[in-house]
Amino acid sequence: MRILSLDGGGICGLMPARILTALEAKLGSPLCHHFDLVAGTSTGGIIAAAIGAGLPMATIRDLYRDDAGKIFHTGLGSVLALDGMAGNKYSPKGLEICLYEVFGDLRLAECQTDVLITSCDLAAKPQFFMSSMAKRAMGADFYLRDVCRATSAAPTYFPPAMIISMGGGPGYILQDGGLVANQPAMSALAEAQRLASLDQVDLLLSLGTGYTPVSRKPTGAQGALAEGATLLNLIFTGPGHAVDWEAQALLGDRYVRVQPELDDIPMDTTKDSDLAKLEAAADAFTATRTFEHIAAMLGQTPGQSQAA
Repeated sequence: MRILSLDGGGICGLMPARILTALEAKLGSPLCHHFDLVAGTSTGGIIAAAIGAGLPMATIRDLYRDDAGKIFHTGLGSVLALDGMAGNKYSPKGLEICLYEVFGDLRLAECQTDVLITSCDLAAKPQFFMSSMAKRAMGADFYLRDVCRATSAAPTYFPPAMIISMGGGPGYILQDGGLVANQPAMSALAEAQRLASLDQVDLLLSLGTGYTPVSRKPTGAQGALAEGATLLNLIFTGPGHAVDWEAQALLGDRYVRVQPELDDIPMDTTKDSDLAKLEAAADAFTATRTFEHIAAMLGQTPGQSQAA
């Protein structure tokens, strides 16, 4: 079994999207044919949904590269959250339009490989969207655009998502999966154990969105929103270090983590210079022997990589 895990990180998802575009080009076929399970959180959940649907990775790469300004568009001031008190930095309309343009009416149950995408309710209780469950029950099936909206509803950036399953019902109010599993590798392993067993996992490739060591608090009069965003970044990234240790302990060298150190790049940046840094980091990785090894392993028929 080959697993791909994709971190959250906002527009920094451009980096793994570019890596995966290069990987797909090298393999010569959609990534859904090369991974048995794809797990994703937030921006990683959008990429995971695209892989599951069999969409070209270049579609998502271009979404981040060309439509960042549409996604992170403030419009006429802040947007009221559901409680009517806390403000959010962006309207979700631009994101929702982009998601509809990419996914249309594709459903979770239509994914061509197993997919797990994270989210949580307003009390931070996890909500996992699983294609394996969606194929069994309409109550577990959702439009992929709604799944992506839910997993990427980062507090202080976007309001929670209100979505309804294909089975109807009262619906769900959900927010960013990064609050419970920004690095979803362990969620992926739990799903792999449910579907098969960890003994059958011969690769877990975990792609981050870049890491910036944090050693200071924001300086100057940046306001509560800046402080909140910094705290949110710490909440999202901190537990990932524990996940790395756990996955490594379980899988050994079958676990491959890709997490380049970057300059501080805001998760909602629209600056060409920041996007260029993300692209450069992706290109640097695709020039490594590790990338070539991963591509060679994924190009093998199932079972060969364990025997190698």
